[in-house]
Amino acid sequence: MTKDKHYEDKAKAEQEALNWFELRKQKEGITVFSVEAPDKYSSFDNYVTSGSTEFMAEIKVRKDITGAQVDKWGGPHFEFIKHSGMCAYKEKYGHDNEMLYFNFFKDELRIYKLRKDPTYYSWYLKKLPKNNYDKQLVWKYVVDLQPEDLLETIKYKK
Repeated sequence: MTKDKHYEDKAKAEQEALNWFELRKQKEGITVFSVEAPDKYSSFDNYVTSGSTEFMAEIKVRKDITGAQVDKWGGPHFEFIKHSGMCAYKEKYGHDNEMLYFNFFKDELRIYKLRKDPTYYSWYLKKLPKNNYDKQLVWKYVVDLQPEDLLETIKYKK
């Protein structure tokens, strides 16, 4: 598979997952609307609107692992480069949007609220795959997201 095709498939899976979330919320009587980020190389994937609040959202779809597996590995983490990119975008365009991180696992969806201030977090270096296509391990600054950052967990029905 080519790199472009890989990223196209990844973006499609993210949008399908977010569409599922929108429909789920609609069944609960909550209107949620999303629009893809303005650039496919943005540090975030979508704008998500609920009521009068607009969020910047990063989306990860991990169909091969469960939430419990991630917890055993120390919980989900978030990359500094993504956080700083979202903050830079907000500064450049004068946004004060909240930032969300959607984790679609095999068995559940977890939505985390990201803090606006990057100095709130204790960033550390961790060797991780370069990206979803290139599995070469490289050093990245990350933070382990904490239970208090979790806004919502939705267990999937079988």
